[in-house]
Amino acid sequence: MSVDAVREGKFDLAREYIDEALRLVKRFRLEKPLFLRRWVCSNCLLPLVPGLTARVRLEPHGKDTRIVITCLICGYIHRLQVRRGRCGTKTD
Repeated sequence: MSVDAVREGKFDLAREYIDEALRLVKRFRLEKPLFLRRWVCSNCLLPLVPGLTARVRLEPHGKDTRIVITCLICGYIHRLQVRRGRCGTKTD
């Protein structure tokens, strides 16, 4: 619902949806869902929609890769470490 509100340009309504979801998480002492941890700006509480409210970049970091998500509204930068998997190894 909050992503749809952002696409329609209703940033205040989207922020209210996210704020309500965070209040429910705190009230019932739940773990934050992955969506709220990764795709909501922790500074301005808007959903990060690539191309609309967020810029997503991949940057090499040693043997691993980092996903850098920049909020285009407030400029907050969120970095996620992506580890290389073992999907290319053979199993006997």
